Amino acid sequence: MRRKSLTLTLATAALLGLLAAPWTATAQNVPCGAAQKMRASLADRYHEVPVAAGLGANGTLVEVYAATSGSFTIMVTHPTGISCLLAAGDDFQHMMERLTPAKTDPAA
Repeated sequence: MRRKSLTLTLATAALLGLLAAPWTATAQNVPCGAAQKMRASLADRYHEVPVAAGLGANGTLVEVYAATSGSFTIMVTHPTGISCLLAAGDDFQHMMERLTPAKTDPAA
């Protein structure tokens, strides 16, 4: 269990580093390709479907794919349509905590 936590922590750190840096993932030997082909490959090979997504400040789309088997993949897509696989692993767990909306009125 400790190894999985460390792996997830390292993957999170790598994701944050990639989002903070200019788009250079292809220079780091990260698997990249056309977004639609990458998505189809995740579905066909691993039966993974999108379970979460968010838009980075630099315009990148960050997606998490997971399968009932527990496998998961984190993929980042640049606005040009090129996607790179940032992390993959096993034992995916969906956190059931609900997000609460941010307070926009400081007086509230």
